[in-house]
Amino acid sequence: MLKIEIWNIVFTIINLLVLFVAFRLVLFKPVQRIIAKRQEEADEEYEEAKQAKAEAMDLKAQYEESLENAKDESKKTIQEARKTADQEYQRIVGSAEEAAKQLKEDAEKQAESRKEQILKKAEKEIADMVVDAAGKMAGSKSGAEFDRALYDEFLNKAGDEA
Repeated sequence: MLKIEIWNIVFTIINLLVLFVAFRLVLFKPVQRIIAKRQEEADEEYEEAKQAKAEAMDLKAQYEESLENAKDESKKTIQEARKTADQEYQRIVGSAEEAAKQLKEDAEKQAESRKEQILKKAEKEIADMVVDAAGKMAGSKSGAEFDRALYDEFLNKAGDEA
């Protein structure tokens, strides 16, 4: 049967206590320190990641705000450009209308001047014809006959010129 000796049990308990203390000193404490150190590193990395994420979110918000401001600014710039272009268009059209009006007035003045020159020239030619006819008639006829001949010659010359 099985014999139980006290000394065996005592030595076994002592051996177990020595092994427990040895494992605790040599194995458990260093392993716990390593685990604690790794846990601290993981916590630090987690905090750094949280901070990096927060910074990234802030940068994203700033970027979106800048993008929105850029869109607003581009809209304003386009509106100002359209307004300026419209003003320039109106100025050019007004200038063109003024130039056309001036050209029309100049052409009308020139036509009127030309008309007056032609009328003066025609009057002079008519007067010359009348004088020539009068001179010719004065030498050959007198009175009513002279007036009739002068009138006929005038009509002939005027018909030839026209």
